[in-house]
Amino acid sequence: MSTLLPHEDFIFDYTISKENTDTTTLFSFENPFDFFRHDVIENPYIVKTQHKLRKAFSEGLLGIEHYLMAATSLRPLIDEAQDLDEITRLFSQQKLAMRPNPHSVKILRNMIKDPNPEIALYAAEGLNTIENAFLTKIEKVKKKLEKATTNIFIYHYLLGCLYTQFASLLESQRLIQKFYITQAIENLTKAHTLKPKSKRIKIALAESYLLNENFEYALSLYAYCYSIRYKPVYCLLKMTQCHYNLKNYDRIKTIASIIAQYDVSDIEYAEVLIYQWIL
Repeated sequence: MSTLLPHEDFIFDYTISKENTDTTTLFSFENPFDFFRHDVIENPYIVKTQHKLRKAFSEGLLGIEHYLMAATSLRPLIDEAQDLDEITRLFSQQKLAMRPNPHSVKILRNMIKDPNPEIALYAAEGLNTIENAFLTKIEKVKKKLEKATTNIFIYHYLLGCLYTQFASLLESQRLIQKFYITQAIENLTKAHTLKPKSKRIKIALAESYLLNENFEYALSLYAYCYSIRYKPVYCLLKMTQCHYNLKNYDRIKTIASIIAQYDVSDIEYAEVLIYQWIL
């Protein structure tokens, strides 16, 4: 004896109970083939589960064509209502916002232009989350700086790093970016004055000057840190970036040959840069 599937069982019962009625009322159109001929019309009642589809059909909201199309699709009606694309977008937005970098922020800014309002909203929420996170951290450090009586240079250093990181995410907003870069340089300069021998502060200050396109001053700081063997490979790579912007291409080749003597397997794009300039 054959076993009816759930949707077959429902259609069978419904048909028996309606055998003496006009079957044309089962369809959305007078001619059932019009279901395939007409363009899909936006329907606020989107059915995704078996229960909801039965309810919509029994109450005359949808014709039997909708039921049959869904029942014979590759995706079972018994599945829970899930939009995997929406879920993926939601989690992607959260990941982009949790660990922001210039590339992820650029993705979110492009998503804002999406014609789908939900995608644009996700992107806007992501950008808002990133901005609020930085501003909250900056305010906390500012309050600690106001109360600090010792190690003041640490708070200026932290503020400078936060301003630099935030400014690096604002490539498409040059005026706002300039403001935060200025704040970064001011705080890092104060920290450097209070602790002139700190290598970390020198590197952070170099980063802010590089972002401000003051390539010569950034270069001098990176060169000094390299001369005292502080993060040599990192400093060399940053020096190549400065020389590239200054159009000192011959010096890039020289520095690339020096970098080739180090193990750069754990540094992204370092090997590509070396091969490009010395081969």
